[in-house]
Amino acid sequence: MYIKNVSLNRFRNFQNISTEFSPQINFFLGQNGQGKTNLLESLYLLIKGNSFRYSNNHSFINHNKAENLENKITSENSSSEINIQKKTSEDKLLESISSQLFNTTSFIKSEFIEGDLNYKLQLNIEDKTKTFLLNQKKVSAAQIQKKFHCILFSPESLSFIKESSEFRRELIDDFLVSAHAKNVDIIFDYKKALRSRNKLLKENKDGKIAPQTFFSMFEHLNSLFLKKAALLTYERINGIKEIQKDINDHMQYISNNNVDIFVDYVASDESYLNFSLAEIEKKLFERFKTLSTAEIAAGSSLVGPHKHEILFLYNQKDSRFFCSQGQQRAIILSFKMAQIVYHRKTHGWYPVLMLDDVLSELDFEKKMRLISFLEKINTQIFITATDLDRESDFRSSVHKITNISHGKILD
Repeated sequence: MYIKNVSLNRFRNFQNISTEFSPQINFFLGQNGQGKTNLLESLYLLIKGNSFRYSNNHSFINHNKAENLENKITSENSSSEINIQKKTSEDKLLESISSQLFNTTSFIKSEFIEGDLNYKLQLNIEDKTKTFLLNQKKVSAAQIQKKFHCILFSPESLSFIKESSEFRRELIDDFLVSAHAKNVDIIFDYKKALRSRNKLLKENKDGKIAPQTFFSMFEHLNSLFLKKAALLTYERINGIKEIQKDINDHMQYISNNNVDIFVDYVASDESYLNFSLAEIEKKLFERFKTLSTAEIAAGSSLVGPHKHEILFLYNQKDSRFFCSQGQQRAIILSFKMAQIVYHRKTHGWYPVLMLDDVLSELDFEKKMRLISFLEKINTQIFITATDLDRESDFRSSVHKITNISHGKILD
């Protein structure tokens, strides 16, 4: 499967652009701030439903055209000697045009090719909503995630070891989604139950619900919540076990020495790695009983996989504290490479790979080993960089170069 093309309308710093891609290696070249990461982000957003950068819907939409037109009309109105009736008429026209422009949807359109099949994907973005279309039929983000897969390497992802536990949970959940379609629903169902539980707890704390009603609803919701929490925890643990050996193998390849990487799953300072589903559910229920009073007082959920920790142990030591930045990056690279290989074993094909300026973040040896690994993979790859000279080792296998400047495609 590969991405044939993309069309963007009012996305980030792009007004209206279209470009074709090679089914093999594609470079997006441009100086910082020109739009190369925005173009990569549009493809990621189309597949994943959310961005790899902090953002909201409003930030995706390019409002410049609307703002410029509004300023132009306002300027013309203020500089003209017009009667009140004419000004009122033009004010109404301005209001109408501005309203239409600001409410116009930003969209991303793309064609995905799988053998003889052609899929047309579209994402419409408004300030409050995102709408996905697959072959002109409305679908959910979860349905897209089950069908289309990509793996991202970014400077941010290389820092996941030293960041908060939320980022390492995200790393595991991304692997689960790419590994098995069922996990999309498991993650979605848990997040939905968590939102409902947090809403109920907050309403109770704010005095918006009668105590008797709260405790009745809370008891009913907890049973459902704990089952979904236990299932997601169990799937995370299984995923870690399935990919553990491949992480180790790739770490030794990247580092060119014999090191041991062990991934542990920790909740309440206890390893859950060898627990069964029933044991996990029991542990979570015991934890809930201990913290239920604190949860009610806090108005939020303090129990569940959204609080769990993923530990990467480097030669039996916590990599957060005992590894250099280079070693931490090597661990994440190993994880991503293992994820790619596992995807191939599971699905029979490689996912689309996206590298956002990541090669410049690596030392020479790690960069060369990653390039060697990627060139052996028969899949579509997108790479952003400021220039191709810095990535000359890729030059023989590059099949499409897209130059980007000031939100425009130059080639």
